[in-house]
Amino acid sequence: MLRGHFLRAVRIGPSRQTGFELWVTDGTEAGTARVKDINPAGDSYPEDFLRLGDGRLVFDADGGSTNHGYEVWITDGTNPGTHLLKDIAAGALDSNPFGFTLLPLSVTPAAQVTIAPGSDSGVLDDHITSHTTPEIVGTAEAGSTITVTDTRGVVATMLGTALTDGTGHWTFTPSTPLAEGAHSITATAADVAANVSAASPAMTLTIDTIAPARPAALRLAPASDSGVQGDNRTSDTTPTITGTAEAGAVLDIHELIGDGGTLLGHATADETGHWSFTPETPLSEGAHDIAAFATDEAGNTSELSGNFLNPAGVLTLTIDTTAPAAPGSLALTAPSDSNTVGDGITNHVTPTITGTAEAGSTVTLTSTHEGVASVLGAAVTDETGHWSFTPGTPLAEGAHAIAATARDVSGNVSPVSPMMPLLIDTVKPAAPSTPALAAASDSGVLGDGITRVTAPALTGTAEPGSTVSLYVRRDYLPIIIGTGMADETGHWTITPTLRNSSSYYINAFSTDAAGNISDPSSSFSLYSDRDPPNAPVMALEESSDSGVLGDRTTSDVTPAIGGFTERRLVDRSISDHELVIGTAKIQASLVAVGFRPAFVLRLQDAAGTVPQAYQGGHAFAD
Repeated sequence: MLRGHFLRAVRIGPSRQTGFELWVTDGTEAGTARVKDINPAGDSYPEDFLRLGDGRLVFDADGGSTNHGYEVWITDGTNPGTHLLKDIAAGALDSNPFGFTLLPLSVTPAAQVTIAPGSDSGVLDDHITSHTTPEIVGTAEAGSTITVTDTRGVVATMLGTALTDGTGHWTFTPSTPLAEGAHSITATAADVAANVSAASPAMTLTIDTIAPARPAALRLAPASDSGVQGDNRTSDTTPTITGTAEAGAVLDIHELIGDGGTLLGHATADETGHWSFTPETPLSEGAHDIAAFATDEAGNTSELSGNFLNPAGVLTLTIDTTAPAAPGSLALTAPSDSNTVGDGITNHVTPTITGTAEAGSTVTLTSTHEGVASVLGAAVTDETGHWSFTPGTPLAEGAHAIAATARDVSGNVSPVSPMMPLLIDTVKPAAPSTPALAAASDSGVLGDGITRVTAPALTGTAEPGSTVSLYVRRDYLPIIIGTGMADETGHWTITPTLRNSSSYYINAFSTDAAGNISDPSSSFSLYSDRDPPNAPVMALEESSDSGVLGDRTTSDVTPAIGGFTERRLVDRSISDHELVIGTAKIQASLVAVGFRPAFVLRLQDAAGTVPQAYQGGHAFAD
């Protein structure tokens, strides 16, 4: 039996020669033996053998030789790989008279090469690393020699060699640092017989030693920014934080605390460089300083986006989950509260409402009218907590229940404020009845509109609860002379202020609780006569003056006394004075002849005013 190590290719046909031996090679120059003729002739190559290049041998013995009885053994160096090429003697067991053909023995090609985990910085198995001398590993035929090649563009560079161990594994670390950028790494395996495998599939290896730029300033996502947008205050305890960094980079988000920080979590920038992060653990109430650094796919780490020396890159975030107190009581402003201030009744359909709430909060007002609630609008409190709101849409006629809630800058909403009842009333009341002089104030002839009472009472009716005003015109301008309130039945009594004796045309109008003013009533004509008439002039009538005329001596015990006094005429347009001659009959009887009594004449005018008594001349009865 002939034994060797490796034979790349042998073709054996029927032999016509005897006495030969086949030498094989172990893959090294020292271990290579040439094929020999066993005849004494020495190192000749009989025609049965043909040595080709690259170690291939062809044994051709198809000349029809009758000398048989040989066998050839070849092996791949292991016991299972040893093959016996059968005896070709005629009739022999397992003979093959047509010869034997052994196909080429191939070397197991190197499997896919890869980078060792310890050299694969950044994302594992992405073949991007910041190590310039990364450890490259793979598998091939046990005992083979691995040649590692780096191809960049059209230039291939052998990086070095490595030997596989007994399990076929190998590892290689370049002695010269690889350049920045992409590399195509392949490997071939050569066995001890110098058989070389095909190249392994290429591994694209990227050397990246450049750190990414620091992440851009962090932002609170609008959806997480409750309350006022952009103020970085929120009631969301797990807010989403966003930013930009190198595409594909992994962001480490930290909360800065003192000189250190706490890792909140990670995020990955997409192909456009955008990233977002939502903490799994709720953030506590209060302020938080958030920053991030980026690690690229090669494991290079950027600077922190910001710190206390570089606050522009720090997101100062305030978590506020505490709701503000309910707004204080609501009120109408004085200009909007027509007529009686504070009664909640107005004829302004867009009244201004005021109140107080937490400083900086947004107050939202609602109105419930006829069972339907609607939002009127919102106002922002000033630094003292005061706010003012005027509806943009007129309020409907009728009763409204106005309430408010406050939303602080973090979006927390307060309880509802106390309700403010508001009545919108824009309908004017009916005109009052024509004023009339109260009987108790009508001195003299009842119902003649003439009185000597200095403060006469006028009466009438108007809308219940309304305010009635009496006025006269002076120089064509209305002058209020008195006001009063109509009771629940609509009746009113007013004592106007009259300056002096004069004629007055008095009208009335009413103002309801909302401040709506009625049309005026019809006019009432009143003559105020507070001045007594002039003292009358008296004389003895000639018919009663017996004796010497004009001597005031008469024998008539019932003399006729004549005289004149003043009479006032009042009409609807003017007042005037004129003298009226009148007569009166002395009703007393003079009983004592020669007695000279003093006659007293008292006259009363239409208003019932009594003038100063006239201490008349003396008349004598004789």
